[in-house]
Amino acid sequence: MAKPQTFKPGNRFGKGRPAGSRNKAQLALEKIGQDNAEAVYQKVVEAALAGDMIAAKCILDRVLPVRKGGRIVIGDELENKTIEQLDEIAQKVTTMMAEGVISAEEANAICAVLQYREESIKLHVFEAKINDMEKRLDAHQKI
Repeated sequence: MAKPQTFKPGNRFGKGRPAGSRNKAQLALEKIGQDNAEAVYQKVVEAALAGDMIAAKCILDRVLPVRKGGRIVIGDELENKTIEQLDEIAQKVTTMMAEGVISAEEANAICAVLQYREESIKLHVFEAKINDMEKRLDAHQKI
């Protein structure tokens, strides 16, 4: 069953508050937060210096966030590599992960790129084989 309309179509007063706008209570809370942010921060710093590990973690998570991964050099460019060469690179990446040189997430991201490149190579080889077969078929039909 359809939901009954509260306002008639075309009623310019029935649109409600614009998306993303905040109500008065939210604005008041933000104002309180802004007015007291420095004092709260100072209290958290004092607690951390007094040995409160939760306060210390709160500060350190903001100042030194967990590394999301950086640039990793895995050797030569991936251009003009064979599938066997891509497999060798994947083995090196696995070794780097096992030795702790890169994280599992970084290894996963690199291997995803290698897999994409391998699929691209396979697609080009497949396309070349189809084109060759079409040329042979055309040549055979002309005979």
